Amino acid sequence: MKRIMMVLMFITLVGFITACGNNQNTENDEIDQQDDDAIETNSTAETPEQTDDSDSQEYMKSKMEALPFVEFDLEVEYANNQEYEAEIDQHKNEWISANVEDELNNVFLQGREAFDEIYPRIETLDVSMDSDQPELITQTLNAFDLPTDYNKFELEVEFNDGRELEIEDKK
Repeated sequence: MKRIMMVLMFITLVGFITACGNNQNTENDEIDQQDDDAIETNSTAETPEQTDDSDSQEYMKSKMEALPFVEFDLEVEYANNQEYEAEIDQHKNEWISANVEDELNNVFLQGREAFDEIYPRIETLDVSMDSDQPELITQTLNAFDLPTDYNKFELEVEFNDGRELEIEDKK
């Protein structure tokens, strides 16, 4: 009888340990799922431009409607590996991103702040598919108050109708 009781106690103990182990695994599985959810959330996190408040996005969209293009991307390289980059891009899903990376003046902007820096400059440009390349380079450098002694000048513009203008000049 003692043996039967001991066997029953052993079986009960094994069952209890197994149940606790399964519960532990269930808790670990829940924690793992929470970790996976957090990783997924982080991997799909919005960029700073996408998190601009809706007022900023609406403001930028309304300003962009006055322009003949949906993307303006300027990159100018100078001596000592210094660069000036300015970009405004109205993405297919309508949100607008803007960035300024000005290594000449150590200025780095994004979102609405970058847009407000770039927009007044590009609205003065006379840009079309028929633009004279040297004239557009001069206009652009003047509009952005950039020196003319660049090593490389690149400008990409995507017009509202999908056509693209690309200018590259090396000195």
